[in-house]
Amino acid sequence: MTDSLNNVDEKECLLLVDDNATNLQVLFETLNGRGYDLRVAKSGEDCLEIARNATPALILLDIMMPGIDGFEVCRLLKSDSATRESAIIFLSALDDTKDKVQGFELGAVDYVTKPFQPEEVLARVETRLKIRRLERHLCVRNREMELTHAREVLQREELETEKKRVDNSLHAILPTATVAELKADGRVQPRRYENVAILFADIVGFTEYCESREPEEVVEALHELVQIFDEVCDQEGMQKIKTIGDAFLCVCGLFTPRDNPVRNAVQCGLRMIEATREQTTGWSIRVGIHVGPVVAGLLGSGRYTFDIWGDTVNTAARMETHGNVGAVNVSNLAFEQVKFDYKAESLGMIEVKGKGQTEMFQILSE
Repeated sequence: MTDSLNNVDEKECLLLVDDNATNLQVLFETLNGRGYDLRVAKSGEDCLEIARNATPALILLDIMMPGIDGFEVCRLLKSDSATRESAIIFLSALDDTKDKVQGFELGAVDYVTKPFQPEEVLARVETRLKIRRLERHLCVRNREMELTHAREVLQREELETEKKRVDNSLHAILPTATVAELKADGRVQPRRYENVAILFADIVGFTEYCESREPEEVVEALHELVQIFDEVCDQEGMQKIKTIGDAFLCVCGLFTPRDNPVRNAVQCGLRMIEATREQTTGWSIRVGIHVGPVVAGLLGSGRYTFDIWGDTVNTAARMETHGNVGAVNVSNLAFEQVKFDYKAESLGMIEVKGKGQTEMFQILSE
């Protein structure tokens, strides 16, 4: 570091200011040949003009000059953003303590009394320039450290933002328990779950509606309805699994066991039907519910899909397909769980693939 402070790649500008030509000549000869860019001024006015153009590293400044004196020149230099960084050493015949104090208060870094010794001036100039180089070196290092710190903070913020974005994306497509397991273990173990209520809801006549509407109108209306279904599911303790076109699939009792998951599903279905009726689209939905065991797991390795499989899912889909429009249709097994909570009527027997004949009920009222 010492070498870097003693050696200067670019010539440092020194401004010598004195109305006495002899003093200027002595100062010039003392400092000439030492690698400095020397400038001279014989008045305060000249000093200000040269300083603004050359931005000297150091100014040797006389005090008693005609026109603007050295104290006023120092004040003006320190109040100007273009020159305030220049170091100022006063050279003056004024040796009273109050004059020296005034000089330091105005921003000078040193004070040499006339008559001066050239060796003393040279030593003070070189010492002050070394200090200035050190200050600038530390200032550069501090700026570099601040920039490095700022970059690190920005990178952390960007990483945190990206992490939140990924988390939000995962939570938007996966159940909370699945996201937690995926983040903790890097994978999700497929599992079998018992006593899970499955609800399918399908918009009746959706295809015909699409054919007579603009795409933007269709998507906006469907988006609004799905948002309402999402809110109803959350409020009724249901877990949305996915939407398939105009069909909506949600469950109860998958990750959090319930004493009676069908009750939650029926209440959710009734509210979904009512919410659909309140829309201006004129849509109706058909709801089907069944209960039983399912297998659940995660598919994909980047574009994840959480899904459920099994006869319970297939049977719930049959309840929806064969059920009445604008009604909650449940299997006989599902009705057994809510027969003391809801009135229902039998819709007869339907054929369920892999199950044979199964009785189906329509929920009428609580």
